[in-house]
Amino acid sequence: MPQAEAAILAGAHVMVEKPLALDMESLKRVMKLAKEKNRMVSVALCNRYHKGLQHIKQVIESGKLGKIINIRGAMGEFFPESRPDYKQTYYVKYNGCFELIHAVDYTVWLAGGTPIEIYGICGSDADLGFESPDNAEVLFRTDNGVTCAVNLAFYQTPTRCELFVYGTQGSCELRYTHTEYT
Repeated sequence: MPQAEAAILAGAHVMVEKPLALDMESLKRVMKLAKEKNRMVSVALCNRYHKGLQHIKQVIESGKLGKIINIRGAMGEFFPESRPDYKQTYYVKYNGCFELIHAVDYTVWLAGGTPIEIYGICGSDADLGFESPDNAEVLFRTDNGVTCAVNLAFYQTPTRCELFVYGTQGSCELRYTHTEYT
């Protein structure tokens, strides 16, 4: 947050990596400063630009699926394999599987509305040594009536990213990695 504050004071807009802040006090301070200085602060949630997700967005906007009713997503990896040094990272203490928040972000984006009803369950149940959650289930409904469920997991093997979109006239499915999708 000190770097974000310095950038705002220098007149810049700011893009911050996850986690946005480690505590609410510093987040509130930066957001107040940004408002006072008329600067924008955003979080780097770039998965919306993945070609597979862009294609799903086009399919939804084309109307081929009818009215979108439900979206289900899952993003998971086996963290000890993808980050062997994971016990020395901030993930273990602070944000855990919420590092995979991209899946929640693009699900909201694809739903095309604002979440108005939100529920979540999370825990550190995979015995990986996390103080923060290693798994989470996020459920929400948007103001345009789309219900969504997103699973985030750091115990998942093999690595998987999946998305299912259900509409009144059809459905579509996306399975993807960083570089490929079906």
